[in-house]
Amino acid sequence: PCVNSGLPMDTVSTLCEELMDDVRRHGARGRLGIVLEKFLESALPEDAHVRCTGKTFVAVSSMEKTSSRGLSAFAGFGAPQGQLISEFKDRDDLISALMTSCHIPLYMDGRLTNTFRGSMHLDGGVTNFIPLPPDDGTPGVRVSCFGAKQMSLVYDIGIAPDVFEEWPHGLPQMVQ
Repeated sequence: PCVNSGLPMDTVSTLCEELMDDVRRHGARGRLGIVLEKFLESALPEDAHVRCTGKTFVAVSSMEKTSSRGLSAFAGFGAPQGQLISEFKDRDDLISALMTSCHIPLYMDGRLTNTFRGSMHLDGGVTNFIPLPPDDGTPGVRVSCFGAKQMSLVYDIGIAPDVFEEWPHGLPQMVQ
């Protein structure tokens, strides 16, 4: 969304370095969501939602209500349903979609789920781990924080820590 909203790459890189510096100094657990949301609010232009509509695709996992009852944290909800969002009604809606798409349960801000457009959602990776835009002829590149070589049996990943240089961390270590 940063590039689609017109931010120059050097600005995006500088802002990412500032975000990473904050997380290194003050930690991520329980506050990464707050820091990331502030980052997006300060970085994205006011018309980002207009510029990103139809160009930025954000995966979220909706929790549909059902009539089932039980004792689990998700009692009364069916299986998560994947959605690929590419239309945003305003800048806040775009930021909310992005925050929902990367919401790591409990880790981001202490909450299990995120509210998006008035309903409970999970991270987009639950139903669409590394999404691509719909197949309309537009090229897409999968981006992963995990090593491309480790994920190569499942996905063709174009950008990952080990694409351009050796990466010493295995998948179990990265997940931990």
